[in-house]
Amino acid sequence: MSKEIDNMSHKELNRLQTIRESLSRHITQDQAAERIAISVRQLKRLVQRYRSEGPQGLVSRRSGKRPQ
Repeated sequence: MSKEIDNMSHKELNRLQTIRESLSRHITQDQAAERIAISVRQLKRLVQRYRSEGPQGLVSRRSGKRPQ
């Protein structure tokens, strides 16, 4: 595994795999959103961030911070 993927949680790895399947057209964005239990709109935001930042774009921005 690459260095970027080593520090991802199981949930983030699942999102990464699902987004990659969506981008390779193995599944539709509707199916991908349903699979990871988010809206299609949120999936499109994640795809956009994945395209611009790579796998690290899917890592939670709240990771390591105190809960509010």
